[in-house]
Amino acid sequence: MNFIVEAMNSLYGSWRLLRWDQSGMQRFDATIEGYWRSFSVIAVVLALEFTKQIIFSSFLVSMKSDGHNSMVYELISRFQPNGYDPVVGTIIIVVPWIIFPFMMFYVSEKLDRKENYLSYIVSYNWSSLIKMFVVFVVTMIQIFIMSQIENIDGSLIQTILGIVMLGISLFSLFAISVVSIVYPIYVAKVALNVKWQVGMGVFALDIAAWFFVILVLGSFYS
Repeated sequence: MNFIVEAMNSLYGSWRLLRWDQSGMQRFDATIEGYWRSFSVIAVVLALEFTKQIIFSSFLVSMKSDGHNSMVYELISRFQPNGYDPVVGTIIIVVPWIIFPFMMFYVSEKLDRKENYLSYIVSYNWSSLIKMFVVFVVTMIQIFIMSQIENIDGSLIQTILGIVMLGISLFSLFAISVVSIVYPIYVAKVALNVKWQVGMGVFALDIAAWFFVILVLGSFYS
């Protein structure tokens, strides 16, 4: 299968799953070849992450150069007190992404779902791109809103605009929560053909792999 066609089918399948449509699983290439090709998604996710971090860092630098010492600046500057380290950022994304499939190989066997392993990892990889894209878009929305909040002068129109932007901000954060938590749990539930509780356990395992890498990096850099 042509890789571009495969990518389009897989992304469409991921989109269908995001819409709670189990038939999206039929769009994935759950062969050993499709399994390995699905890891190419990591390159796109890294590109989106780097772009997001560059824009976010530029926004912080811009606020600092303009002399902003507001609560908004103080809050978001805590996320990157020493700037963004692309090496650390790459490790945090790539290493858990390598560890997790190994963990799931044994977990799927324990769950008596070894025949679902390939389809789950393939759907997990491609759906991660959808998740990252949503996070990227929402982050851009948040940056725009935070930059505009700084310019609110207290007039009625500006106050109403601020309330509207706050509502949009809260809704976009809700969207991130759904895509980052509920979506991967649903993908695990459908792809592995398990109950919601098991899907939650698989999601917890994914988060555990990520935290493990964070802890190791923290001890290394300290």
